[in-house]
Amino acid sequence: MGKLNHFFCNSLKTGMVATLFLGSLPIWADDALTLPQGRWRVRWASTFTVSSNEYGSTGDIRSIGSTYSKSITGKLLSGLTPNASRFVQALNAMQPGFGDSLAIASLNAEVESEFWTNVFAAEYGVTDRLSLGVIMPLVHAEIEVRASSEPSQEFNALMKRFEGQPQMQAQFNQVLAGTSVQGLNSILRSQFGYNAGLTSWNSTGIGDIEVGGKYNYFKDTEILATVKTGLRLPTGRTDDPDNLVDVGFGDGQFDLGVYNYVDYRPTAYLSFTHEVGYVAQLPDTNSYRVPVSAELPIGSPAIELDRRLGDYWETGLEANYTMFKLFTTSAKYRFKQKFKDSYDGVPTGFNAALLTNNTNEILHEGQFQVEYSNLSRVRAGLESFPFAVAVLYRQPFHGENVSDSRTAGVQLKSYF
Repeated sequence: MGKLNHFFCNSLKTGMVATLFLGSLPIWADDALTLPQGRWRVRWASTFTVSSNEYGSTGDIRSIGSTYSKSITGKLLSGLTPNASRFVQALNAMQPGFGDSLAIASLNAEVESEFWTNVFAAEYGVTDRLSLGVIMPLVHAEIEVRASSEPSQEFNALMKRFEGQPQMQAQFNQVLAGTSVQGLNSILRSQFGYNAGLTSWNSTGIGDIEVGGKYNYFKDTEILATVKTGLRLPTGRTDDPDNLVDVGFGDGQFDLGVYNYVDYRPTAYLSFTHEVGYVAQLPDTNSYRVPVSAELPIGSPAIELDRRLGDYWETGLEANYTMFKLFTTSAKYRFKQKFKDSYDGVPTGFNAALLTNNTNEILHEGQFQVEYSNLSRVRAGLESFPFAVAVLYRQPFHGENVSDSRTAGVQLKSYF
C-alpha cells in the first residue's frame, strides 16, 4: 500500500486491488467446482471502491484524514527545519520549555481513496478434476487530499506581544509560513528529499498477476471438496518511498497460497461453501524510509532493507440460493487475520518497530451478490451462448488496522 505513514500517522489504509486465486480480496466468490476437461471459462469483473474511514488498532472507526490532523508544536517544527529550531531555542531561553510546547498551528486534512479495478481471468479444465488459470488486475487509483493549516490562538497572542519589533515579527512570519501546507510540503522536499507532500495523487497500472490451479479431490452427490494453490507475481507498481500519498498496486514480492473449499448442496437450489486458506508472503529487498522517531515519523532517506510482510490466513462461509434456475443470490461472511511485518538490516540508531507498528490486521467482512445465468437454458437447447452476469456489494463491519471501504461491482463470465 501507499503510505502517508512517514508524516504524522501510522499508515494509509485504502481499498486495494482484488487478488483472486489466493483470495486476499475476492471480487467474486469461489467454490469447489472445477471445469470439465477441455472447457474454458473467461471472466471480467469491474468494481469501484471508496474509503474515507479506517479501523484503528483497537477497532475504532476514524477518518483517515484525522490521523494527519495535528497540532504543530515548536518541538515538532524544530525537527523539520533549522530555522524553526533556532526560533524555538530562543523562546526556550526566555522560559525553559516554552518554545517546545508552544502550539504554532493546527494542520487539518481530509483524505479519500477511490479505486476502479478491472480484473480479467481465464481458466482451463485440464481434466474434469484439475483446472488451471491466470488472473490480471488493472487498477486506477485516486487519492484526494484536502489539507489546511490555521495559526493557533496561542501563537497569535504571542505575536501581538512582539508588535513593533520588526526583527521578531520577521521570525514569527517565517515560522508561520513554514506551518502552512505549502510550507510543510516545501520542507519535506528540501530537507527530506520527498517528491511531494500532502497533495492529491492518481495513477493507472496493472496489479500483481496470479497463476494457480484447483484440484477436486472428493466428490459425491451432496459434497464437493477442492484444494486451490496459487502464486502471486510481483508485477504491480510498488509504493514510492519518496512520495507520501501514492499507493502500490502490488506488494513487491512473491506470495504462495493454498485454500480448501467444501461445497455442500442439500437441495438442487440451496448450497453452502466453506473456505479456509493460508498465504505466505515471501521475503523481498527494496528501498524503504525508516521513521526518525515516534514523535516525528518522517522517514530518513530511503535505504535498502530486507522485508517480510506478515503471512495471513482467512476463512469464510457462503450461502447460495437459486430461483427459477436462472437467478442465484449469495451472502458471504469472511474473516481475515494478517500477522505483523518484519524488517532486517535497519541501521544502528533507527527503531525498526516504527516500521512494523500496526501492520497486523483483522477483518470481518460481508459480501452480497445476485447473478443471472443462462446455463440451464443452454443445457435445454433454448440458447447457444452460455454466459452469466452478476452485481455485488462488499463492506467490512469490523476490523483492526484496515480500511472501512465500500465496494460495488459487476461481473461477466462465459464458457467455451
